[in-house]
Amino acid sequence: MRNIVEEIEANYNKMTKSQRKIGDFIIENYSIVPFETISSIAARVGQSTTSLIRFSRMLGYRDYSDLKYHIQESIKGKISLPARLKNTASDSADTADASRDFSVCRDNAVNNIDKTIKYMNKADLDEAIELICKTKRTYVLGLRSCFSPAYLFSMVLSQIKTGTRLIHGIGNVFPEEIIDVNKDDLLVVFTFPRFYKETLNLASYMHRYGAKVILITSNQHEHIKQYGDIILPVYVNGISFKDSFVAVIFLIEYIISEVVRRNKKESLKTISKLEELLSQSYFMGF
Repeated sequence: MRNIVEEIEANYNKMTKSQRKIGDFIIENYSIVPFETISSIAARVGQSTTSLIRFSRMLGYRDYSDLKYHIQESIKGKISLPARLKNTASDSADTADASRDFSVCRDNAVNNIDKTIKYMNKADLDEAIELICKTKRTYVLGLRSCFSPAYLFSMVLSQIKTGTRLIHGIGNVFPEEIIDVNKDDLLVVFTFPRFYKETLNLASYMHRYGAKVILITSNQHEHIKQYGDIILPVYVNGISFKDSFVAVIFLIEYIISEVVRRNKKESLKTISKLEELLSQSYFMGF
């Protein structure tokens, strides 16, 4: 992972006066930079947004957003949630600020999806989908905030493919849920910084007993890559104190659509049986 502070210090002597001012500000306010907009940083430094973009490119980044993203990734595992919340870019209730933040949120979500598509290894994605299609029993794991995408993925997958098991751990019964794992099984794991130890411990155990492991995780995954056979990196850069899972949901929708396309006969059979059960026992019919 790139060390932005060291890069600034290494290039400091050849910087212009305005670039040094920007560099000094970033070093002194490193933990809050990821939570501020480019306009906000520019105003605080007393420089233009164009100067910030030029500064970023001088250090070898594509633009300021790229620099900001690398700073965020470098501190994500270190900074606490209260600190992230405290440093959230906007705490104003002003209507104009709210409208601006709404657009920023939209742009951030689109940017995460675009980067996920651009940097996804298509061969790895195809292999992951093939494994999901062919494996008879697929476990799905995601704890704490990652439980939400894990639940969504397992619920929708179970509607088109039998043998889907969500590891939910209610009552801390993880051992009983995975005790019969074997080499014919597949585990799909959702995990993002700050990586939850229990998730990785369970993945490691199941991997030792032969299960193939697909990790759906951050693009900064160097520290956990040994836990997976296939890694699908997703950009989850957020504008607030929590990650944005928009690109994760996008990837889930794509994977499900491909499983349906490749296993249409099985998908139709499974969802037809499910619909019969639901129509008899769950829905009122109007």
